Amino acid sequence: MKWLDKSGDTDDEITFFLAEETAENLARGMTLAEARSAAERKFGNRLRVREQVRAVWVPQWLDDLAADFRYALRTYGRAKLFTVTVLLMMALGIGINTAVFSLVNALLLRPLPYAEGERLVAYSDEEKAARFRSGIVVADFAAWRERARSFELLAGYQKQESILATSSEAKAVTTVTTAGDFWRIAGVRPELGRLFNEGEAAGNVVLSHRVFAQFLAGDRSMVGKQILLAGNPVTIAGVLPAGFRYLLPQEQAGLELREPDVFQPAGPLLRGDRRRVSVVGRLRPGVSIATALAEIQTLQASLLQESPDRWFAGIAHMKVQPWRENLASRASGALKVLQIAGMLVLLIACTNIAGLLLGRGLARQRETAIRIAIGAGRTRMLRQYLAEGLLLAMAGGIAGVLLARLLLWGMHAWGSQVLPRWVEAEMDGRVLLFTTVLSLFSALLFSFWPAIALRGMDLHNVMRSHGAGGLNRSKRIQVGLAAMELAIAVVLVVGAGLMIRSFAAMYASVPGFEPARVLVMRLSLTGEAYKEKSRAAATIAEIGEALRSIPGVVKAGVAERQVYLLQRADAANPHVVDRFEESLVTPEYFAAIGMRLLRGRWLEAGDSPDATVINETLARRVFGTEDPIGKPIKQLGRPVRVVGVTADLRYSRMDAEAGPELFRSYSGNIGGRPTLLIAIRVEGDPLSLAATARTRIAAIAPTQAIYGVQTLEEDLSDSIAPRRLNFFLLIGFAGVSLLMAAIGIYGVVAYSVAQRTREIGIRRALGASGWGIAASVFQYGLIPALAGIAVGLLGAMALAKWMASLIYGVEPLDFLTFATVPIILALTVAIACAIPAARAARIDPLLSLREE
Repeated sequence: MKWLDKSGDTDDEITFFLAEETAENLARGMTLAEARSAAERKFGNRLRVREQVRAVWVPQWLDDLAADFRYALRTYGRAKLFTVTVLLMMALGIGINTAVFSLVNALLLRPLPYAEGERLVAYSDEEKAARFRSGIVVADFAAWRERARSFELLAGYQKQESILATSSEAKAVTTVTTAGDFWRIAGVRPELGRLFNEGEAAGNVVLSHRVFAQFLAGDRSMVGKQILLAGNPVTIAGVLPAGFRYLLPQEQAGLELREPDVFQPAGPLLRGDRRRVSVVGRLRPGVSIATALAEIQTLQASLLQESPDRWFAGIAHMKVQPWRENLASRASGALKVLQIAGMLVLLIACTNIAGLLLGRGLARQRETAIRIAIGAGRTRMLRQYLAEGLLLAMAGGIAGVLLARLLLWGMHAWGSQVLPRWVEAEMDGRVLLFTTVLSLFSALLFSFWPAIALRGMDLHNVMRSHGAGGLNRSKRIQVGLAAMELAIAVVLVVGAGLMIRSFAAMYASVPGFEPARVLVMRLSLTGEAYKEKSRAAATIAEIGEALRSIPGVVKAGVAERQVYLLQRADAANPHVVDRFEESLVTPEYFAAIGMRLLRGRWLEAGDSPDATVINETLARRVFGTEDPIGKPIKQLGRPVRVVGVTADLRYSRMDAEAGPELFRSYSGNIGGRPTLLIAIRVEGDPLSLAATARTRIAAIAPTQAIYGVQTLEEDLSDSIAPRRLNFFLLIGFAGVSLLMAAIGIYGVVAYSVAQRTREIGIRRALGASGWGIAASVFQYGLIPALAGIAVGLLGAMALAKWMASLIYGVEPLDFLTFATVPIILALTVAIACAIPAARAARIDPLLSLREE
């Protein structure tokens, strides 16, 4: 405020006026003393003139506010423990909400980093079909581009895992095959080289900057040169900019969300092409999603009449949604629940702070009464309380931003497994504005209750009773705030309890195998040499023998998994789709991952190619209650013979239901260029043998990339990364809320004991027992607490319905959770009341009366 301080100029002007007036008085014949005195009388009160001049330059309310802030700083400086406690609560509440809102902002609010991002949409399939494979065949995509009028641009893409290799090393990459207006939608220019054109023949690729920098060491001379992709020579046409990220919509539920590394053209689009592509597009200005969906539904119906002999999910399953919404679909529900939970934590913090400020106000009420009595007025004191709250909110907001940065750093470690845009979460202008508004709202919220107590203050009683006036009213407010805290805490703890029960259900459900002490890795056999089935089969057998010869290895097996779609048509439901998984395995694979045999036997080395082991889900669907051993089934039109039934496996996702699955031997069934899952069961730590296993495999297939090296337990854990993140965050929120609620109830009861010291002393002097005193203190804390818990259970029922999509194997209104949480909260309250109750029971009546 120095720039508004005109006191120096005012003093100079006053001095100048007095000097001139004195000189005129001397000229009139006055003595020097008379001249000065006359000048002073004419000028008037110097202090009043200074205040009037200052009021012209500085509004009075601003001057008073600055004084209020200075006073608040002095009072908080004298109460350091109180100040630190309040700031910690504010930092927790603001920090948690800022961190969660940063994620909400990145995933749900921030526009896509592409031109006209608000008009970008993604096509997908609804309901059951979305679990299998989204998208349409290339032939239909070509027809959409020709006939659809709702879209300004349309692009198709197909994502798959592949191997990028040079003469010396290889790397597993995510490859995207593109068609249509792919690069026009992206709106990107290459950093090096060029982008391939629409319809360009296969043979050129564009690399992401990440792969170019890591795999090719940023060597610019590689642009225009050849490299191997899936064993085929391709030319590096260009490299994308470092800051560009192509965020592809989800192609399939549960698909690993990795950003593309390599882009290649699909080539000319042929009418008879049965390859499947996912579709994204840009709507024409003014066209709604509903209009676009209706158009492509009509178009697809006519295309099915022209060529009905292919798989399609069905017109009723077709779906068009905003691209951004598609990207956030896996996390949007969880984020909304987390944001609500964060707001509840902040509400608990504000309630707790309000109780502390109220207690502090009671201790200062004699001082407040005196200031009001000498002219400050109640409005002036309300403004003082508001200034103190604003100061706390500003300091707590700054601390909250620092805590939010720390929380975001930790969340980023998990976020890449949940959604690609997770890494975009940062403290931008929108987040800081949110934090500022939240801090101001918090200041108003926790300053409101002390102001209510001030309005009911009886100055006469306060002055007469040495500061005890208005105590009962303020105590009722404090008790109500404590009950409110517990009600909110119940909601959060119930949510955390449901997550705990959900995780217990996931880990309690038997996955059908024993993941402990199993090392898994992946290997793709690519290149001209492995086009021959005999060469690939010999390599797989050699790898198995080499791994089993490593000391400490118990079993080692290899599997190649494929997913196939089935279709059944009838008049009632013309497009009922299902899928089954087929794994080509070596006989040792079953023991390597610890599968459980229910009936029959495992595959053996001398089995014929038609020998098949099926899981119990497939056995139940095909044979019902009959024994399937020895009976034939048709697999893709080919007859196979069931020799065994194994337990259902849940190795792709622990929270997913098992589907139909069958296992056949590699002998006589191996396809070209297989992508292998290698499983190694060991005696000790699986990771201790990882380097040796890689060395043995590299000696057999030196040009092939080995990737995905981890324990099978880690692989399972990664499959539920989104649920795990929600679990830890909600557990953390619940723990913080429970701690703050316990502090709140403790503070209320402890303050009540301190205020009732004289009363308790008299009761003890009259013969009351320590147990009786302690019981009355317990009653004072427990009755409002139980009321708060009851109200909180009603709120928890509403939250549980919101959480239905986040929990697994547990009903939203789970009896065990709703029965356990009130007991935990009641025990917490009892512990919080025990300390002040014990202190009250030990009060010496003589000392308490003497102090009074």
